[in-house]
Amino acid sequence: MKPRLETKGPGESLTTHRALSLFYSFTLLLFYSFTLLLFRSFTFLLFYSFAQSSTETSARYSWTSPSVS
Repeated sequence: MKPRLETKGPGESLTTHRALSLFYSFTLLLFYSFTLLLFRSFTFLLFYSFAQSSTETSARYSWTSPSVS
């Protein structure tokens, strides 16, 4: 008798159990990558808008006119 590495629940075969665990891990990975991408784009937009507003105000209230290249 060999010991089984994967357990199977009542009414499911070993292949469906393996497919379900693969599907769950893939879905979790997809959700994690999507959340990370959303967070990174949100922080990039936040910092970009802050940088744009700070350069606009510094150019507006500076004593010298900004050089145009």
